Amino acid sequence: MHQEMPSVSIRAVMLRAQLILNSVMLPAPEYDQIKFAMVKLHDTLDNSPEWAGTIKLVLMFHDELVYEMPEGCVSKAAPHLKNVLENAWPLCVPTPVDIKCGPDWGHLSKWNG
Repeated sequence: MHQEMPSVSIRAVMLRAQLILNSVMLPAPEYDQIKFAMVKLHDTLDNSPEWAGTIKLVLMFHDELVYEMPEGCVSKAAPHLKNVLENAWPLCVPTPVDIKCGPDWGHLSKWNG
């Protein structure tokens, strides 16, 4: 039997399924590191009056995070995102973060701040 769920879109269900699949596929230490970074970044963005509600995580694909934000926000937000993600988990080795920006996945270019 099929039941309508007006508050759940197909895209949201697909993203949720993808996140569950990726969490199973990543080894535990790496998953813990990226999960910790995601939570720290989420808290930082939510507590910032400048970015609260304007920058949203839309997809996690293995070790890549896809954020959506207004185009005019990128030049100020990208260095902040990079800093939080690179320093979220204290390690003895660097954890470089590459940022790519564009209107969609097909037109991404490396951000060189």
